[in-house]
Amino acid sequence: MIEEEKECIKVLTQIKSVKNAFSSVSAKMVQEGMTKCVINKDSSDLEKIIKIFVN
Repeated sequence: MIEEEKECIKVLTQIKSVKNAFSSVSAKMVQEGMTKCVINKDSSDLEKIIKIFVN
């Protein structure tokens, strides 16, 4: 888009859309991972996920 000299607002809108999509996917992955850890009661994996998510 930048190479095509699109308007800045269009480029920024696309960047925000991609950012929001990644955020949604990562939140879902964390939720599923934490759910599996809680169900399996594997506290070592749960602690790793929390460290990754918090840091």
